[in-house]
Parts: sequence; structure tokens; C-alpha cells
Amino acid sequence: MIPFDTSTGILMAVLGSLAVSGALAVVRQLHLPIKGIGWCGWGVTLIAMGALVVGFRPLIPPTLSVLVGLPLMVVGLATIWAGIRRFNGRSSNWRFLVLPPAVMLAAAAWFLLVDPSI
Repeated sequence: MIPFDTSTGILMAVLGSLAVSGALAVVRQLHLPIKGIGWCGWGVTLIAMGALVVGFRPLIPPTLSVLVGLPLMVVGLATIWAGIRRFNGRSSNWRFLVLPPAVMLAAAAWFLLVDPSI
């Protein structure tokens, strides 16, 4: 069995996410009448950037990795959610774009800086 290298897995996920983001950007540039496609593209890009920061965890301080990388991924998921809502013809509430990353950032900061028990 081939050993699994976590850094390689994260790198492949980042490259795959950037490929999807590029494809969504091309579709958006073609001016097709697809609502929300730009939001989804930006969401995938934010997830890729967050995963890249987390992937560099052995090289950068854990504080930077956790307090920047993980919230970026959550913001990316919220942005994709907003794009899907726009695709379905619904509006997206800005509170649902801000609240999950804020809660995640507060929890990550608590367990990283105040109570590092996990």
C-alpha cells in the first residue's frame, strides 16, 4: 500500500479547487445568464487559499494557520452557499455570510490560545 502524505493530499485539493475556480471564471466571462456563478467561483478560490495556508502549517506558525486558513475556508463555503441561493433566484442574507466565519474564528482562537486542550 502506498503511504499517504497529507501535504500532497492538501496540494492536490488546492490544485483541484483552483481548476474548478478557473472553469467557473471562464463560464462567467462568457456572459452566460447563470446567476451566482461568480460567487461560487470566489468561494472555491477562498477554500483553496485557506487550504494552502493550512497546508503550510509545518512551515508557518500554528496561530497563523488556524486563525487565517480555517476561517478562509468557512468564508469560502458561505460564499458558495450565497452563490447557490442566487442561482436558485433567492437573496442571500449577509448575516449568514459573516456569522459562521465569526463563530468559527472565535472557537478556533479559544481552543488555540485560551484552552489548548484539543
